[in-house]
Amino acid sequence: MFTSLLPHQHGANYFAPIEGRLSTLAGVLRARGYETAGFTSNLEAGYDNCLAYLDQHVGRLLDSLAASSQWSNTVVAITSDHGEAFGEHGALTHGTNLYREVIHVPLIIFGPGIPRGLRIGAITRLEDLFPTFLDFAARGALPFNQATLRRYWTPGFVPGSLDGLTVSELGTASYRPAPSSLVTSEWHLIRDNAGRGELYDWRLDPLEKSDLARLPEHQTLIRNLEARLRLHKGFGPALAWA
Repeated sequence: MFTSLLPHQHGANYFAPIEGRLSTLAGVLRARGYETAGFTSNLEAGYDNCLAYLDQHVGRLLDSLAASSQWSNTVVAITSDHGEAFGEHGALTHGTNLYREVIHVPLIIFGPGIPRGLRIGAITRLEDLFPTFLDFAARGALPFNQATLRRYWTPGFVPGSLDGLTVSELGTASYRPAPSSLVTSEWHLIRDNAGRGELYDWRLDPLEKSDLARLPEHQTLIRNLEARLRLHKGFGPALAWA
């Protein structure tokens, strides 16, 4: 596993091609403060350096695997457990909210039996990775009924009720009630256990700048999305919007 968590600091012997490196986030906070001009761009540059460093070592790992006799029987997945915020909604890093910059992550899978060059536009869930790799290990003969990502490249696949949506949650913290999130192929609903909620059309508004939750024309949609969220996470009755 490779990671790029705070502080954004790369290896001592690595000279990244991206300028504006940060030794640690704490040092920048002490030296500059959050409101200092250029803080976010410097923070992003430090994060980019970390990604460049990780990318170099992922390449070395793949080269090593490719030289192995087991390469033709190896499936590789490249993904992340979360994104990273750089002030887009008043927050830094992750674990503080469920906006798109934090929950939208890449997923690349390659190996035997996976079509080369196929790009899947549907929303997928990281929780499907575990049964997917069991499926590969069992060569398509899983001993239990569990959907895997293989379905997306299987001819004749018809999406089911759980396809095309993801649910995310955060626990309660001292500075905010616990938020939950439902993403569909078009909409992103965020609500917390105090009844406050937001709605975004993420296809037209990928940066989630325009909250549509209080528009009268979207109230039926919100109730339907809330019902789906409760169904998948076992919530109680819908709470009034604040």
